[in-house]
Amino acid sequence: MSTTVYSGPVFDMVRRQFNDVADHLSVPKDERDRLLYPKRAITVSCPIHRDDGRVELFQGYRDQRRAEPGLRRPLTLAKWPRLQSR
Repeated sequence: MSTTVYSGPVFDMVRRQFNDVADHLSVPKDERDRLLYPKRAITVSCPIHRDDGRVELFQGYRDQRRAEPGLRRPLTLAKWPRLQSR
């Protein structure tokens, strides 16, 4: 198997949809690759032995996106007094 996580018809479709949305939101072109590709990706292959003797190979993917500064801060109600009255 010589394919990568970032090739094939599914990723090509995702890339086209991402670019359509990025155009609509006016995301600068030099920032799009940073948003489209993860910081880190893990690919695993798991062979499953079937009862009839066949071996099927299943693949799984896990990626880690970049967390920009400020995105991990907890939501505090002090910053949004309107939410405190609810």
